[in-house]
Amino acid sequence: MRKFFIRLMLGMAVLVFSPLVLAQSDGQPMGTPDLSGVWDTNERSAVFSRDPVPMTPWAAEQFEYNRNPESPYRRGRNELDPYISKCMPAALPRVWLIPRPFEIIQNEERVLIIYESDSWVRRIYTDGREHPRVVDPAWMGHSIGRWEGDTLVIDTVGIRANNHWLDGAGHVRSADLHLVERLTRTDPETLTLDITFEDPQAFTRPWTARKTFELLPGFELIEDLACEDKLLGVPFSVE
Repeated sequence: MRKFFIRLMLGMAVLVFSPLVLAQSDGQPMGTPDLSGVWDTNERSAVFSRDPVPMTPWAAEQFEYNRNPESPYRRGRNELDPYISKCMPAALPRVWLIPRPFEIIQNEERVLIIYESDSWVRRIYTDGREHPRVVDPAWMGHSIGRWEGDTLVIDTVGIRANNHWLDGAGHVRSADLHLVERLTRTDPETLTLDITFEDPQAFTRPWTARKTFELLPGFELIEDLACEDKLLGVPFSVE
């Protein structure tokens, strides 16, 4: 009986202190999964999926022009890539492909994602609001979120289309891009991102991709500005 009681108490302690447990402090509402921390991935890819993107004729024509068939990493032509040639923001969703860590900070009303790349900040409102009737275009778009069990579901519209490269390979998007991102902390050290892409101008149907990130305990983001490299005369690199 004594051994059973000890095991029961140990099991309860694991539940109470597990990072997957519902947050109870730091301004987070009771019942909210904890996604906070600094995350990164060892995966380095210019594309979201190895599967072919279901492109419309317009998008396929743009991609055929942008792609670089000689690139071993499936990257598009650097001289046509606004992120490389013009130092324009990667914007959503491409910022997920930039090989830099990011930090998640959350409270009762919003979740912040701070990307080390170009120090971009996303504000995901979880206070029940809807998208504005008229959304002013922004590089990170306008994001609202809701919790479905242990998953944060993020709905984003209004992504600025000035840099219309969807990824580093040269696939394109339009101003009508609608993203639904699902962030789940599948275990204490792992964060999974599932993205659904919907854009009737660029894609013949919605399609999905997945990325996985690992926790970096004690890691602090640094200032990382792509344009600063050019100002200082340092060769630009996406690695």
